[in-house]
Amino acid sequence: MKRWAEETRFRILDAALRVAAAGLATLSVPAVAREAGVSVPTVYRHFGTKSGLLREMYPHAARRAGVAPSSVHANIIGEHGDSEFAPWSQARIGPVPIREWRARTR
Repeated sequence: MKRWAEETRFRILDAALRVAAAGLATLSVPAVAREAGVSVPTVYRHFGTKSGLLREMYPHAARRAGVAPSSVHANIIGEHGDSEFAPWSQARIGPVPIREWRARTR
């Protein structure tokens, strides 16, 4: 990847984190594009879909925090249809991983 493309990608990811800080419900591709100072097609060119952007946000945030994404258990669920949100839902931040919580609440 060319340096300017990588810088744009990081700028978009940083913008996505800032927009998400206001709440994931407010996260939209146009809002991220505005915050990053790029066009909506540029966001899609780098990430393909909104789900692709969401998938990349967690590892980006972990790298920014100086933590290896794999060290906080960011596995993709896949078969359950939650794959686009897996990095967020599988992070072992709290005492109970999301799969265990789901099993307990069913």
